Amino acid sequence: MRTRSDLNFFMITKRVERIAACLPADWGSAYDHVTIGCTVESQAQAEKRLPLYNLLPLRCKTLICEPLLSPIDLAPYLTGEVEMVVVGGESGEEARSCHFDWVMEIRAACIACGVSFVFKQTGANFVKGGKHYRIPRKLQQSQARKAAIDYRVDSEL
Repeated sequence: MRTRSDLNFFMITKRVERIAACLPADWGSAYDHVTIGCTVESQAQAEKRLPLYNLLPLRCKTLICEPLLSPIDLAPYLTGEVEMVVVGGESGEEARSCHFDWVMEIRAACIACGVSFVFKQTGANFVKGGKHYRIPRKLQQSQARKAAIDYRVDSEL
């Protein structure tokens, strides 16, 4: 990665406790062209992973709330280094529900903290306005786009 600074690298993990040990010796305060994202699907996982994640020497940080399985208060973790939050429901026959209210709460926290927000997909079991919707996989991303709730800071998206 160090030698290919002409490319942007994007990695996602839920094992943030392993990142520091895996960084190259010449990492320093980070490579500008490498983003390491952290997944958080619930408040419990946010409280476990994000304090560690925010301490890591990373210039480009993204949070992935997918599958979103519960409400999450991300506001305490949206530091100046977090550039974007991506949210999506779970796919598949046995998918757990994703509630639109949870998505909107995360979006509000992102806007308040000046962090870009992307609603990637509804998931297979989506709850909005008290109604439960079963959404086929091929429509989950397009339904999220129809909500038109993405929030962009500057021109990064």
